[in-house]
Amino acid sequence: MFLGDHEEADEWLDKHRGLTIGAVSGRSLGRTKISDTNGGIIINNQPDHWAGELIDRLPDDLSERLFGDRPFREIKPIRQVRAGSPDDLIRRSVEQITDENLRAALFDVLVLLNGGAIEEAENRALLHLGAFKPIAELSAEEVLELDLGDGTRKVQLGSAEYSEWVSRFMEASHPFDWFLFMHPEQERHVVADYAGPAKLSGVTGSGKTSIAVKRAVRLARKYPADKILVLSLNRALCEFISEIVDHACGSDAALRERIEVSSLFSVCQTLLREFEPKNSKIYSDVTWGLEEHKDEIYREFYRCLSNVRDAEVLRPMHRLLTSQSIDAEKYISEEFDWIRSALPQERRGEYAAILRQGRGYKIAEHHRPAILEGLAGWERKMSAVGVVDYMGVVTAVARHIDVIAPRYRSIIVDEAQDFGSVELSIIRKLVAADENDLFLCGDAAQHILPKHQSFEAAGIDVKGRSSRIVRNYRNSREILRIAHQVLTQNLSESHFEQGELEISDPELSYRSGAEPLLLEANSLSMEIAAAIELLDANDEIAQRRGASHSGCIAIVGYSGFEVQQYGREIGIPVLDGASKFLHGSRFLSDLEQTKGYEFDTMVIVNCAQGQLPPSGAPEQEIFRNASEFYVAMTRAKSQLVLSFSGIVCKWLATLGLQVSQWSDVVDTDVLPELGIPGFLQEFPDAENLDLGNLTGTEFVFTPYARGLEADLQEKLEDLVDGRGMVQAGTQRRLKWRNIGSLRDDLQTGVGGALWGPVARGVLQDRLKEAALGLRPSIRSRPARKRSSISTQTKASIEPLEKALSDRDTTLSDGLEGLDLTTREMMILHSMHIKTPQEFLLASDASLSKHLTKAVIAALRDRARKIESRRTIEIPTEIDLSVANFPMHILTVLRRMGVKRISDLKRFSKNDLWSQTQLRSGDVQAILAFCRGQGVELKDL
Repeated sequence: MFLGDHEEADEWLDKHRGLTIGAVSGRSLGRTKISDTNGGIIINNQPDHWAGELIDRLPDDLSERLFGDRPFREIKPIRQVRAGSPDDLIRRSVEQITDENLRAALFDVLVLLNGGAIEEAENRALLHLGAFKPIAELSAEEVLELDLGDGTRKVQLGSAEYSEWVSRFMEASHPFDWFLFMHPEQERHVVADYAGPAKLSGVTGSGKTSIAVKRAVRLARKYPADKILVLSLNRALCEFISEIVDHACGSDAALRERIEVSSLFSVCQTLLREFEPKNSKIYSDVTWGLEEHKDEIYREFYRCLSNVRDAEVLRPMHRLLTSQSIDAEKYISEEFDWIRSALPQERRGEYAAILRQGRGYKIAEHHRPAILEGLAGWERKMSAVGVVDYMGVVTAVARHIDVIAPRYRSIIVDEAQDFGSVELSIIRKLVAADENDLFLCGDAAQHILPKHQSFEAAGIDVKGRSSRIVRNYRNSREILRIAHQVLTQNLSESHFEQGELEISDPELSYRSGAEPLLLEANSLSMEIAAAIELLDANDEIAQRRGASHSGCIAIVGYSGFEVQQYGREIGIPVLDGASKFLHGSRFLSDLEQTKGYEFDTMVIVNCAQGQLPPSGAPEQEIFRNASEFYVAMTRAKSQLVLSFSGIVCKWLATLGLQVSQWSDVVDTDVLPELGIPGFLQEFPDAENLDLGNLTGTEFVFTPYARGLEADLQEKLEDLVDGRGMVQAGTQRRLKWRNIGSLRDDLQTGVGGALWGPVARGVLQDRLKEAALGLRPSIRSRPARKRSSISTQTKASIEPLEKALSDRDTTLSDGLEGLDLTTREMMILHSMHIKTPQEFLLASDASLSKHLTKAVIAALRDRARKIESRRTIEIPTEIDLSVANFPMHILTVLRRMGVKRISDLKRFSKNDLWSQTQLRSGDVQAILAFCRGQGVELKDL
């Protein structure tokens, strides 16, 4: 199905003239194009960028079968036709063929080869040879041989009997039995041998990962002395694939030993340990000293929160993107990834004028040098703190590309559409050119990462070895219809840039199932709790039937890191590579990490307005978010539930789905209060964002600044500077200390002349909106880990640990003693305040948005009384080395004269922030330690 206006529809029809679907050798579905000069149908000739003789793109055995024993004089002109030739030249080349049907077939084949449609050309040749049968000519006897319990017999694909068998098989005792079952079309790609690299493009649910696993097992048997690598980008998916390989190999340990399943990140880490052994600690996405995730480090870098100011060069681009309501921080991070996927480090200068394939938002050439400079600064920052992102590891390996030697007999790449050109060039080096060397599986409709991809640039030639699967074996027609509509309504030219887009046609699914549900709840917290209740109920039902059940809850609007932290809080495994698929029946995930998996029940929560599409995404790249949502929806084998609170997103609102309540599905009166995920902290030491305390520079990094004109953002940075200024004599306000003081003055009319009436009105409206928004943050870790403890300090540690343990077991950490009402308890939990101490640390400004001053005062009084009962004497004369600080923090503190814990009392926050050797995370760790041990700094 194609959707578009009249002009777009005509263009699509013109491009697909003569399209014919049929069966290839009676085993699988395929397609080709057939011209009909009598009917006026001439297939469209649109040359790709290949160079050479066209007939060389067809497998030799097939071209020989086509030509048969034709005289050389008839064949010679055809063999001389080069890529890029126009129609009239191709037509003249076949004029000497006397067989009219062969002449027509050869013309079609050459035109299709000219456009790079290799599989369609092959099928056109097979049609002439009688091995391709149009679907309209297929008989009802298209069958599959199945074990139906009462014996093996042939069953027609798509029949009621087939659907019944699928439903029963998918409920088998082991979840991987269905995953590894091969339909004839899939089996063909498992057993095929290729003379070089081969590419398999398949629609969602076509079984690409299953084929990859089965093919790896076959090749491991075929080459018993060699290693086979199954490679993916997603570490969580690799863990899943590894478990499937375990199941497929069964008890054959030697066979399993020959199959390695790994992410490219892990492969690159292994290579770098060989090439750069001294830097092994650097190449991790978590800092080895503080366990800070690279997302936290990137935010610190981008916002210049430490003493490093390298990201200031990005500020003009930040203002430009923010003025167009784009999440500039995320977009520039993605641009860094795109650059590193397209160009090795020594060729980055080409970025100044390169065509940014896959990036819809245009970046003018004069902005690009600043982006390159910012990228260099980000790489320096990662190196300095001992952390690296994925593309940083790839960049490091690419520096050694010339010394990478082959180490695998065959490499099978899953989700190949997500690999960039530089990554593919590394993969090409890891395996020697040979039969069955590279097999790449992918789906352009699932292309969600902003990367540049060129097989040619990576040295990978799949000419004559590309194939497609157009059948969906996972999803029901009902699930596919919903997913199909969302994707087709948001298609972009970028979807077609790889030239292989195939969207799973709902009518090509072999089975029917339950209609997807669209459910509404009062809050995101209720959505998540209700979804967990549903998965538990489905799991219980499956167990009573002696079957298995798997379920996943994907949370829209949060990153993988944020969902990971939330999963730890509520005790549910997250799809992040750390969770064993077979060791759980329910999982959490963000949208992206669901790729490659499949679940009996898939629940997607937070499908609300502003979340889908996300409010900070460029309009020109919404297609990527649509692909991500499409991927998540098509993980469902049997049941798909879409959930929202507030206003449903426009993508679902346009589908006409009936809205039901979660209370219709589960008992919402007994659901536990699980809260919601927190966002990555906007700023250090700010678990809940208090906009009133921000400077103008800090404010323009928040979501509330999106849409403000660039010059107004610059003015905010200049006039709200953290210090404030009043004109001598007149007391006229010239600058403001923070956003709160500016907001107060604008409300009373003070200082309005500096802003002008238009800007003043815009600011007032925006600050009012911002004051209503509360973004709970991921709670900072209260302690840092050390790799080991010296024996000299163990004796000193024991009394401190005992004191803290006694304190923690004597009194509860909860809010019970505050005698809160239900409403007050919900408010504090939504602010991630869960102890009296956290309540005392919360600012009046943030509390007063929800509670009266009298209530706040009364609760503070109760909290102080509870904390006073909790206070015990901490042995602060203990040596500082027991504080679990990394060595570089201890070095700085000792240079300041701090030898014992009690010595910290002599210093203030400002003293700590003034130490240039300490990063913001270091200062946060010191402050958290002081609060936890009852050590009061001079200004605390």
